[in-house]
Amino acid sequence: MYNRIKGLLTPPVLVDSNQMLTATLLNTAVITMLLVTFLVPFLISLQVDSNRDRVISLILGWAMAAAMAGLWYLLRRGRVVLVSYLFSLTFWFVVTAVTFFFGGIRNTSTVGFALVIILAIMLLRQRKDAIFFTTLVLVALVAAYLAELQGMIAPLPQRGVESIDLIIYVSVFALTGSLLHFAVRNLNDALQRARVSEQAAAQANQQLQQLNVDLENRVAARTQAIVTSAEISRTVSTILDKDQLVTAVAQEIRDAFNYYQVHFYLLNETANILELAAGAGHAGVELVNRRHKVPVEKGLVGHTARTNQPVLAADVSQVEFWLPNPLLPDTQSEVTVPVALGNKVLGVLDIQQNIRYGLNQNDVDLLLSISGQVAVALENARLLAEARAQAEQEVLINQISQQIQNAATMEQAIQVAVREVGRAVNAPQTRVRLVTAPHNGGEQADNGRDNGRHPQPEAAA
Repeated sequence: MYNRIKGLLTPPVLVDSNQMLTATLLNTAVITMLLVTFLVPFLISLQVDSNRDRVISLILGWAMAAAMAGLWYLLRRGRVVLVSYLFSLTFWFVVTAVTFFFGGIRNTSTVGFALVIILAIMLLRQRKDAIFFTTLVLVALVAAYLAELQGMIAPLPQRGVESIDLIIYVSVFALTGSLLHFAVRNLNDALQRARVSEQAAAQANQQLQQLNVDLENRVAARTQAIVTSAEISRTVSTILDKDQLVTAVAQEIRDAFNYYQVHFYLLNETANILELAAGAGHAGVELVNRRHKVPVEKGLVGHTARTNQPVLAADVSQVEFWLPNPLLPDTQSEVTVPVALGNKVLGVLDIQQNIRYGLNQNDVDLLLSISGQVAVALENARLLAEARAQAEQEVLINQISQQIQNAATMEQAIQVAVREVGRAVNAPQTRVRLVTAPHNGGEQADNGRDNGRHPQPEAAA
C-alpha cells in the first residue's frame, strides 16, 4: 500500500531533462493545491457568517480541487506543457475569484498574484509567458480596484474575514513552502550534478591531456620512423659491401629507437642455418666474433626464416619456442622480421628490448618497411659482387691470352700459361705435362722442366 501511494505521488519519468524538471515541480504544486483546495473550503465555511459566502467558498474550493485532480491526471499522462499553462491559469483564476468575493485588493488573497507570476516563470520559462501572466495579474488587480470603487465589492471590515486571512495565508504559504522545498532540492541536485560534471570534466580533461601526449608521442615516433627510414634508404643506396651494409643498418636502427639489442642474421641456404652477420649492442659484437649461428628449426629467428613471417613476442617468457642467450639476460620482449624478396628469405632482423611489452605492432610495421629496403640492397650487393667477379675473370683471361700471344716460342707460351694460371687460383704448384707420340719401338719419352713454385709455377714437358 505504501509503495502504491508513493508511486502515485511520484512524478512521471520523461526523457527530456527540462520537461522532467518541470514535471517534478508541477507534481509538487498540483498535489499541494489539491490538498489545500479540498480542505480549506471547510475551514472558510466555518468562519463566514453568510450562507451565500459559505456556499461560494465550498463550490469554489471543490471546483478547484476537481481541476487539480484533472491536472494531476494529465500530468501522469505526460502532458507537461499543457498542465503548466492550465495550472498557472487556474491558480490565477482562483486568486482573482477570492479577491473579488472576499474583500477586494485589500484582502490578503492578493499575495497570491505574486505567486502566479513566480509559477509562470518557473513552469513555462519563456519571456512571453511571464509577460502574459503579469498582464493578467495587473488586469485582475485593476478590475478589482475599479469594482471596489464602484461598490461592487464590500469593504473588508464589513465582512468579518479576519479568520479567512489566516486561512489564505496558510494556503499561500503552504504552496510557497512546497515550491521553495522543490527549488532548494533542485538547487542541491544541480550543485551535485555540477560537482559530478566538474569531476567528469576534470577527468575528461586529464584523459584529453594524456591523449594529446600519446598523440604527440605517436607523431614523434612516426616522424622518427620516417627519418630513420629515409636515413637507412640513403645508407643502403650508398653502401655496396654486404658486411658493411648489414652492420650500418643494425647500428642505425638501434641508435634511432634506443633498442636493447639489434641483430642481423643472413641465411646460409647450403647449411640451412642463420649466421649472425651484424650486431648492435653490448653483446652484439661479441656474438659476431663468436660466429653465432641459429638453426632454422629453433627460436624466434628460425621461425621467421621458415615461415617468412614476422614474430612479435611482447613477453618472451610466454613464448614456448623462444631461445634465451646467456649474453642477453635482460631481454624481455623481442621482434623478428624477415629480410626477403618475395618468397626468398635472405635473412632475419632481430630486435630485442629490456622492457616487458616494450615492443608492439608499430615496431613490427616499422621494421618490415626497413627490411624490405635492406633486402633490395642485399640483392643489389650480391649482383654487383657477381658482376665484379665476372668482370675481373674476363680481364684476367684477356691478360693471359695477350701474354701467351706475345710469347716467341711454344715453351715460353707454356711457361706464361703455367705462371698466370697459378697466380689466378693462388696455387702453390702448377704443372703442365706434355705427352709425345711413341717412337723407337713404341718407347714413350717423358721430358719435363721444373719452373719452381708459385709465383713461378712448375712446368713439365
